[in-house]
Amino acid sequence: MTAVRDSIEYWSGPQQMDDPRRLFEGNALLRRLVRIGVFVEDRMKPDYVLGLRTEDYLERRLQSQVFKLGLAKSIHHARVLIRQKDIRYVELSR
Repeated sequence: MTAVRDSIEYWSGPQQMDDPRRLFEGNALLRRLVRIGVFVEDRMKPDYVLGLRTEDYLERRLQSQVFKLGLAKSIHHARVLIRQKDIRYVELSR
């Protein structure tokens, strides 16, 4: 719990807003979250990082997407389909 409290104080505390390390690391974190699909580009502010929930990450998993699309009857069924290679993830080149 201390790590969470420290990160919240780091992001929203009374530190200098022009600290170069904070600006660099904050922007890198926001870009990474956009790249993996947790954020959309219009929410690229450190305040939104503090509002992230575990569910935001879990919804990005392939088995969750397969279940939401109706390709599987349950999350467990989706995992089985993926494990048996009935459904595969193919990354498109950027």
